[in-house]
Amino acid sequence: MMYGIESIEWKESAEMERIQLKYIKWSLRLDLYTPSYIVLSETNIEKIRIKAGKRAMQFEEDIRTSTERLILKECLKEKERNMRKRRNCKERKEYLRRNGYSQQGIVKLRERGEDIDIVWELTTRDKQN
Repeated sequence: MMYGIESIEWKESAEMERIQLKYIKWSLRLDLYTPSYIVLSETNIEKIRIKAGKRAMQFEEDIRTSTERLILKECLKEKERNMRKRRNCKERKEYLRRNGYSQQGIVKLRERGEDIDIVWELTTRDKQN
């Protein structure tokens, strides 16, 4: 489910989340009506959307801070330029909005050089939702 998530636009899938929860409950022989938030907190398993968002954002941050990977840096710059023009990046915009950020806000934070670990901040906020 997570293969290649770093290089493509990730999409949140409620169906994948349900499958993950059903599998966890089945493997632990829990009742299907056991609340999901309890299962996730007791097993210390992150939702797929959190893992996918974390991996994709970490991959982009690694490219930005790397002194090598010049081709990937150019690809990322092009992707960001296209994201400003396109309106169909709904999943990313919704992920950021749900966690109190916007793509433009993150770009401004980077330009100002504010020392914030955006990946940690986003995943922490997403876990609280």
